[in-house]
Amino acid sequence: DRPKLKFLGDRRHISSTMAYVLVELEIGKLMDIVSRMFDKCYEYVESPTKGARALAKIKDYEKIIDNIQVEINEFISKVISSGVEEEESRNAIKLMQIASDLEQLADSLDKLTTMLTKYYENWQLSADESERLLNFYKEVQNLFAESLSLYEGHIASEEDVERVIHDTRELKKHLMTEREDFAKVHHNEDGRKHIYYSDMMTSISVVRANVRDIYLLLSK
Repeated sequence: DRPKLKFLGDRRHISSTMAYVLVELEIGKLMDIVSRMFDKCYEYVESPTKGARALAKIKDYEKIIDNIQVEINEFISKVISSGVEEEESRNAIKLMQIASDLEQLADSLDKLTTMLTKYYENWQLSADESERLLNFYKEVQNLFAESLSLYEGHIASEEDVERVIHDTRELKKHLMTEREDFAKVHHNEDGRKHIYYSDMMTSISVVRANVRDIYLLLSK
């Protein structure tokens, strides 16, 4: 079922402490919706057909996430403008950044599936290309699952943080190499193939960066 937006409430009638509780609940909702969007996108990428109905569902998620992110930013801005302690202000900025990263992440997932749809209007990925795309996708999805675990209370060790920084740096290199290799293999073919595939790799790379940033914010 399509998740419903929950109005955050009027700042004038609640304390700053209660305001942050409400915002954290909304961040939790955003994390849950993004997790569902990840699952829906994976199903779409994995499917041999790219139906308009499934793509529309993904775009629904993106719109919901965008609306909640705007609502969170407006609400936190009101909280800060009403006067808060320095520590509360830092926490507010952190929550706004997480919400912003989640919204950008959703935008990139939407772009990934949109570019894949355009590609499949004329061509199909080979079995090897499709497998590599799914493997890259699963890597960022698994990292998001780790971020969700942090939000739910898991504590990240210094080794965990170092591993995430290293792995996301390596993934970026692999994505750029994949883009270059694809262009070499298909250099005599329609140039749009490279453009669409390059955009898919770029979208995954942006998701990678957003998920990494969310993980690092939640690990502090």
